[in-house]
Amino acid sequence: MQHRPFVVTTKYGKVQALGTQFSLRHERNHQTQVNVYQHAVAITPTAQSQSLQLAQGHRAFFNQQRVSPVRTLHNAHPYWTQHLLVAENWPLNKVLEELYRYKQGTYFIDDGLEDIQVSGVFSLKN
Repeated sequence: MQHRPFVVTTKYGKVQALGTQFSLRHERNHQTQVNVYQHAVAITPTAQSQSLQLAQGHRAFFNQQRVSPVRTLHNAHPYWTQHLLVAENWPLNKVLEELYRYKQGTYFIDDGLEDIQVSGVFSLKN
């Protein structure tokens, strides 16, 4: 049996799994975040022919042109699999956007409060 590679194509390029557990997230600032929890992935921005291998325990952002400097992950497992939202100096509107993905309803926030910085660990169960 021949194995085909698992490749995720985004607006900004491709990420190929190299026997791994990873997550992708499209960010507002026209880039994609990649977190690698197990093994590695290969990231190839659209405008590049060379890929960058991102190893376990690391994260990077990429757009069509380039891959950001690699950073160390602060968590060994995706927080959402533990039903947690972890925010570190996030604007309040970003925290609420994340929470809204898990809870339905109508929410209102005063425009003057959107940029207040929030840090904390929040349960996604309640």
